[in-house]
Amino acid sequence: MRILVLLMMLVLVTTIFPFEYVRYTTADGLANNYVRDVAIADDGTIWIASAFDVSFTGGLTKWDSNGFTSYYTWNTDGGLLCNTVHQVELDTVGNIWVSSGHPISCTGGISRFDGLTWTSFTVEELYGDSLAGGIYKLAFDHTGNLLLVSGGGSDFGGPLCKFNITTHEFSIIHGYADEPVDFYRIVDVLVASDSSVWLPNRRDGLLHIVDSTKTLYTVDDGLISNYCNSVDEDSSRNLWVGFSRVYHSGVNYGRVMYFDGIEWINPFHGVVSDTAFRCPSIKIDEYNRKWIGDRNKMFCISDTGYVQLNYEHVSYLAPFALADNKLYAGAVAVSPGLYVTDVSTIDWDWTPLPPYSVEEPDDLPKEFDIDVYPNPFNSSCNLSSNEQSQFTIYDIQGKKIETLEGREVSWKPQDGLGSGVYIVNADNRRGSVPKRLIHIK
Repeated sequence: MRILVLLMMLVLVTTIFPFEYVRYTTADGLANNYVRDVAIADDGTIWIASAFDVSFTGGLTKWDSNGFTSYYTWNTDGGLLCNTVHQVELDTVGNIWVSSGHPISCTGGISRFDGLTWTSFTVEELYGDSLAGGIYKLAFDHTGNLLLVSGGGSDFGGPLCKFNITTHEFSIIHGYADEPVDFYRIVDVLVASDSSVWLPNRRDGLLHIVDSTKTLYTVDDGLISNYCNSVDEDSSRNLWVGFSRVYHSGVNYGRVMYFDGIEWINPFHGVVSDTAFRCPSIKIDEYNRKWIGDRNKMFCISDTGYVQLNYEHVSYLAPFALADNKLYAGAVAVSPGLYVTDVSTIDWDWTPLPPYSVEEPDDLPKEFDIDVYPNPFNSSCNLSSNEQSQFTIYDIQGKKIETLEGREVSWKPQDGLGSGVYIVNADNRRGSVPKRLIHIK
């Protein structure tokens, strides 16, 4: 009987938690339980930013072979400008850069730590005053400059700025340095593969900056909500965004969608309830897996399908980094702390995602059409028309990939071409017809 009970308990545990994870807190050595960001150095050292805005506490934690080491304002001789540390980034030579500040307790700024010495730049030094309310988000652009976002999504929101980490030159990219600007409730920064910048905003939509051109996307442009929480880019250059305040039966929920350059797509349509999310956060790893944290669960999406991971007594998980088969996430509500999941223990029982069907425009010439099969495809697809045509394949950015001619041709993507959405345009004397191709490696 005792053996039977033990077996039943084992089955129960395996069913509820088919993977292994560990929660770390201040009892283990964290500077603070409210984890906001994680960065992993080349030598495996893990840096953890923490901030609890309610009590104005936080800190920076280093985790290496010697265990946990905590950094605060009082043990760094003021090198850490404020204990509410929001983000941590590493430059190309291994320096640690952190953002800190709070509009009420301390204005903060940015700090650099080379392992021995701290160098700091206060908000007053950067902006000329303290109205920015702290520096919340950091991101390196492709030239090595540091992009700074102040305000942290609050009413104290400030502009997007650029800081040259070598010359310390400071400039405003978007917004003003001399007064708060309500629009700039920016909650994330993405420097895309094409060097453009995407800024999700907590209330006003998604801002896209290309050189000096700024475009604001809202619900009028196809967004499901103007409340954007996070953004990341996959290897096919699809833009993934987590939304909140999506109204369903009078209740606010969240949604995850991606933009393929043409339209916004819900990958979970018909599979996961639209009410399953509240405030989703997205991180895409080097294997193009999309980790989506929200409340007490984590979703992982791949080209094969998705897996749902359930965590116990936790709320609002946010994935930050993955290295050596370990996923690092933070929780800032129920049971806050650093959650480290052993990815190698996950039962990868993928649930297929629904195929995405495309309705072709009604105004295409009826006497001229093309067939694409199979679609989605893996190694090759067949393209055919009712007469001699030129088939030109483009990626979603408009870059020409290949041109084929004939009535029936076969397209075999080169080995270096990744999974994603492509467009084939067929041209002949009757006109031009586009169709979408979905390549899954």
